[in-house]
Amino acid sequence: MLCRRAVVGHPASVRHINVMTVQDLLLAQSQGKSINPLTGRPATGQPAVPKPKTAEHKVGGPPVVTGPAAYNSPESNPLSGKFMAKDLAGVRAGIRPTHRFDCVASRNNTITTFSSLTYSQDPFRPPTSNVLAWFSGGSVGFKKAQRATFEAGHQCAVRVFKLIEEVKAAHPDDTRVHIYFRGFGPGREATKTALLAAEGENIRDTIKQVIDRTPIKIGGTRAKKMRRL
Repeated sequence: MLCRRAVVGHPASVRHINVMTVQDLLLAQSQGKSINPLTGRPATGQPAVPKPKTAEHKVGGPPVVTGPAAYNSPESNPLSGKFMAKDLAGVRAGIRPTHRFDCVASRNNTITTFSSLTYSQDPFRPPTSNVLAWFSGGSVGFKKAQRATFEAGHQCAVRVFKLIEEVKAAHPDDTRVHIYFRGFGPGREATKTALLAAEGENIRDTIKQVIDRTPIKIGGTRAKKMRRL
Protein backbone atom coordinates (compact mmCIF):
# COMPACT_ATOMS: atom_id res chain seq x y z
CA MET A 1 0.00 0.00 0.00
CA LEU A 2 1.26 3.50 -0.83
CA CYS A 3 1.72 5.94 2.02
CA ARG A 4 -0.33 9.14 2.08
CA ARG A 5 2.66 11.44 2.75
CA ALA A 6 6.02 11.18 1.01
CA VAL A 7 9.17 13.16 1.49
CA VAL A 8 11.19 13.90 -1.64
CA GLY A 9 14.43 15.85 -1.89
CA HIS A 10 17.17 16.95 0.45
CA PRO A 11 16.29 17.39 4.19
CA ALA A 12 17.26 21.07 3.94
CA SER A 13 14.53 21.66 1.37
CA VAL A 14 11.75 19.29 2.33
CA ARG A 15 8.76 19.05 0.00
CA HIS A 16 5.56 17.17 0.89
CA ILE A 17 3.55 15.48 -1.90
CA ASN A 18 0.14 13.94 -1.40
CA VAL A 19 0.16 10.32 -2.54
CA MET A 20 -3.13 8.45 -3.09
CA THR A 21 -3.73 5.13 -1.45
CA VAL A 22 -4.64 2.03 -3.42
CA GLN A 23 -8.23 2.22 -2.17
CA ASP A 24 -8.59 5.79 -3.43
CA LEU A 25 -7.13 4.86 -6.80
CA LEU A 26 -9.45 1.86 -7.23
CA LEU A 27 -12.43 3.97 -6.20
CA ALA A 28 -11.58 6.60 -8.83
CA GLN A 29 -11.16 3.95 -11.50
CA SER A 30 -14.50 2.34 -10.64
CA GLN A 31 -16.15 5.74 -11.15
CA GLY A 32 -14.57 6.09 -14.57
CA LYS A 33 -12.10 8.79 -13.51
CA SER A 34 -8.47 8.88 -14.58
CA ILE A 35 -6.39 10.15 -11.64
CA ASN A 36 -2.64 10.56 -11.34
CA PRO A 37 -1.74 8.64 -8.13
CA LEU A 38 1.21 10.96 -7.37
CA THR A 39 -0.53 14.32 -7.68
CA GLY A 40 -4.15 13.41 -7.04
CA ARG A 41 -5.20 15.45 -10.07
CA PRO A 42 -7.01 14.24 -13.21
CA ALA A 43 -4.58 12.65 -15.67
CA THR A 44 -4.31 13.84 -19.23
CA GLY A 45 -4.41 11.61 -22.29
CA GLN A 46 -6.25 8.31 -22.59
CA PRO A 47 -8.41 7.13 -19.68
CA ALA A 48 -6.90 4.61 -17.32
CA VAL A 49 -9.69 2.09 -17.78
CA PRO A 50 -10.57 1.50 -21.48
CA LYS A 51 -14.12 0.74 -22.32
CA PRO A 52 -14.85 -2.87 -23.28
CA LYS A 53 -15.17 -3.46 -27.01
CA THR A 54 -18.50 -4.55 -28.38
CA ALA A 55 -19.61 -6.14 -31.61
CA GLU A 56 -20.25 -2.67 -33.10
CA HIS A 57 -16.53 -1.87 -33.09
CA LYS A 58 -15.78 -4.43 -35.79
CA VAL A 59 -18.39 -5.63 -38.22
CA GLY A 60 -18.02 -9.31 -39.00
CA GLY A 61 -15.46 -9.90 -36.23
CA PRO A 62 -15.46 -12.71 -33.66
CA PRO A 63 -18.09 -12.61 -30.93
CA VAL A 64 -17.36 -10.69 -27.75
CA VAL A 65 -18.00 -13.76 -25.59
CA THR A 66 -14.90 -15.92 -25.33
CA GLY A 67 -14.60 -19.66 -24.95
CA PRO A 68 -16.46 -22.57 -26.58
CA ALA A 69 -19.81 -20.93 -25.81
CA ALA A 70 -19.04 -18.12 -28.26
CA TYR A 71 -19.58 -20.37 -31.30
CA ASN A 72 -22.63 -22.35 -32.26
CA SER A 73 -20.70 -25.44 -33.39
CA PRO A 74 -17.07 -26.62 -33.79
CA GLU A 75 -17.39 -26.08 -37.54
CA SER A 76 -17.85 -22.32 -36.97
CA ASN A 77 -14.86 -21.98 -34.61
CA PRO A 78 -11.82 -20.92 -36.69
CA LEU A 79 -9.46 -22.46 -34.11
CA SER A 80 -11.04 -25.92 -34.17
CA GLY A 81 -9.75 -28.83 -36.22
CA LYS A 82 -13.13 -29.39 -37.89
CA PHE A 83 -13.25 -25.81 -39.17
CA MET A 84 -9.71 -26.07 -40.56
CA ALA A 85 -10.44 -29.46 -42.12
CA LYS A 86 -13.56 -28.15 -43.85
CA ASP A 87 -11.73 -25.08 -45.15
CA LEU A 88 -8.71 -27.12 -46.26
CA ALA A 89 -10.90 -29.62 -48.06
CA GLY A 90 -12.57 -26.82 -50.00
CA VAL A 91 -9.22 -25.34 -51.02
CA ARG A 92 -7.71 -28.65 -52.05
CA ALA A 93 -10.73 -29.66 -54.11
CA GLY A 94 -9.65 -27.53 -57.06
CA ILE A 95 -5.85 -27.43 -56.80
CA ARG A 96 -4.69 -30.81 -55.54
CA PRO A 97 -2.75 -32.81 -58.12
CA THR A 98 -3.95 -36.07 -59.63
CA HIS A 99 -0.51 -37.40 -60.61
CA ARG A 100 3.12 -36.84 -59.68
CA PHE A 101 6.31 -37.12 -61.68
CA ASP A 102 9.47 -37.85 -59.66
CA CYS A 103 12.91 -37.32 -61.19
CA VAL A 104 15.85 -38.60 -59.16
CA ALA A 105 18.99 -37.39 -60.90
CA SER A 106 22.18 -38.68 -59.32
CA ARG A 107 25.72 -38.48 -60.66
CA ASN A 108 25.56 -42.03 -61.99
CA ASN A 109 21.97 -42.54 -63.13
CA THR A 110 18.55 -40.97 -63.69
CA ILE A 111 15.36 -42.59 -62.41
CA THR A 112 11.94 -41.18 -63.34
CA THR A 113 8.70 -42.38 -61.76
CA PHE A 114 5.12 -41.58 -62.75
CA SER A 115 2.41 -42.16 -60.13
CA SER A 116 -1.27 -41.50 -59.60
CA LEU A 117 -2.49 -40.03 -56.31
CA THR A 118 -5.34 -41.33 -54.16
CA TYR A 119 -6.80 -39.10 -51.45
CA SER A 120 -8.57 -40.18 -48.27
CA GLN A 121 -11.47 -38.50 -46.47
CA ASP A 122 -9.06 -36.89 -44.00
CA PRO A 123 -7.79 -33.66 -45.63
CA PHE A 124 -4.74 -33.59 -43.35
CA ARG A 125 -3.48 -36.99 -44.47
CA PRO A 126 -1.08 -36.97 -47.46
CA PRO A 127 -2.22 -38.80 -50.61
CA THR A 128 -1.16 -42.33 -51.47
CA SER A 129 1.09 -42.72 -54.53
CA ASN A 130 0.32 -45.58 -56.92
CA VAL A 131 3.29 -46.15 -59.23
CA LEU A 132 2.18 -46.52 -62.85
CA ALA A 133 5.60 -46.78 -64.52
CA TRP A 134 9.26 -46.00 -63.92
CA PHE A 135 12.27 -45.60 -66.20
CA SER A 136 16.00 -45.43 -65.59
CA GLY A 137 19.11 -44.97 -67.66
CA GLY A 138 19.59 -48.74 -67.83
CA SER A 139 15.97 -49.58 -68.72
CA VAL A 140 16.02 -47.27 -71.75
CA GLY A 141 19.09 -48.98 -73.24
CA PHE A 142 22.18 -47.28 -71.76
CA LYS A 143 24.96 -49.27 -70.08
CA LYS A 144 27.54 -48.48 -67.42
CA ALA A 145 28.79 -44.88 -67.55
CA GLN A 146 26.33 -43.99 -70.34
CA ARG A 147 23.47 -44.14 -67.82
CA ALA A 148 24.66 -40.86 -66.27
CA THR A 149 24.64 -38.89 -69.52
CA PHE A 150 22.31 -36.10 -70.59
CA GLU A 151 20.78 -38.28 -73.32
CA ALA A 152 19.81 -41.00 -70.86
CA GLY A 153 17.92 -38.51 -68.71
CA HIS A 154 16.26 -37.07 -71.79
CA GLN A 155 14.98 -40.48 -72.89
CA CYS A 156 13.59 -41.19 -69.41
CA ALA A 157 11.72 -37.88 -69.39
CA VAL A 158 10.29 -38.38 -72.90
CA ARG A 159 8.83 -41.75 -71.93
CA VAL A 160 7.10 -40.24 -68.93
CA PHE A 161 5.75 -37.44 -71.11
CA LYS A 162 4.09 -40.03 -73.35
CA LEU A 163 2.32 -41.52 -70.33
CA ILE A 164 1.11 -38.07 -69.28
CA GLU A 165 -0.29 -37.53 -72.78
CA GLU A 166 -2.27 -40.78 -72.49
CA VAL A 167 -3.70 -39.74 -69.13
CA LYS A 168 -4.54 -36.31 -70.48
CA ALA A 169 -6.37 -37.84 -73.45
CA ALA A 170 -8.48 -39.94 -71.08
CA HIS A 171 -9.16 -37.09 -68.61
CA PRO A 172 -8.58 -33.78 -70.45
CA ASP A 173 -10.14 -31.55 -67.79
CA ASP A 174 -8.97 -33.36 -64.67
CA THR A 175 -5.23 -33.96 -65.06
CA ARG A 176 -2.89 -32.04 -62.78
CA VAL A 177 0.73 -33.12 -62.41
CA HIS A 178 3.35 -32.04 -59.89
CA ILE A 179 7.03 -32.56 -60.70
CA TYR A 180 9.48 -33.41 -57.91
CA PHE A 181 13.21 -33.06 -58.55
CA ARG A 182 15.84 -34.68 -56.39
CA GLY A 183 19.56 -34.45 -57.05
CA PHE A 184 21.76 -32.32 -59.28
CA GLY A 185 22.78 -34.90 -61.87
CA PRO A 186 22.65 -34.48 -65.67
CA GLY A 187 19.13 -35.96 -65.76
CA ARG A 188 17.74 -32.94 -63.92
CA GLU A 189 18.77 -30.51 -66.65
CA ALA A 190 17.71 -33.01 -69.34
CA THR A 191 14.20 -33.28 -67.91
CA LYS A 192 13.82 -29.52 -67.65
CA THR A 193 15.08 -29.02 -71.21
CA ALA A 194 12.72 -31.68 -72.58
CA LEU A 195 9.77 -30.08 -70.79
CA LEU A 196 10.49 -26.69 -72.35
CA ALA A 197 11.19 -28.15 -75.80
CA ALA A 198 8.84 -29.64 -78.39
CA GLU A 199 8.63 -32.95 -76.48
CA GLY A 200 6.78 -31.32 -73.60
CA GLU A 201 4.52 -28.99 -75.56
CA ASN A 202 1.47 -31.26 -75.33
CA ILE A 203 1.68 -31.84 -71.58
CA ARG A 204 3.00 -28.47 -70.43
CA ASP A 205 -0.45 -27.22 -69.46
CA THR A 206 -0.95 -30.16 -67.09
CA ILE A 207 2.14 -29.25 -65.00
CA LYS A 208 0.83 -27.20 -62.10
CA GLN A 209 3.84 -27.12 -59.81
CA VAL A 210 7.58 -27.92 -59.86
CA ILE A 211 9.14 -28.77 -56.49
CA ASP A 212 12.79 -29.32 -55.58
CA ARG A 213 13.22 -31.90 -52.81
CA THR A 214 16.99 -32.24 -52.94
CA PRO A 215 18.44 -32.70 -49.44
CA ILE A 216 21.44 -30.49 -48.74
CA LYS A 217 23.94 -31.77 -46.19
CA ILE A 218 25.41 -29.22 -43.81
CA GLY A 219 28.23 -30.53 -41.66
CA GLY A 220 27.92 -34.06 -40.36
CA THR A 221 30.21 -37.01 -40.94
CA ARG A 222 32.54 -37.52 -43.86
CA ALA A 223 30.76 -38.48 -47.08
CA LYS A 224 31.39 -41.75 -48.92
CA LYS A 225 34.04 -41.75 -51.57
CA MET A 226 32.90 -41.03 -55.12
CA ARG A 227 31.88 -44.05 -57.13
CA ARG A 228 34.17 -44.85 -60.06
CA LEU A 229 32.83 -46.64 -63.14
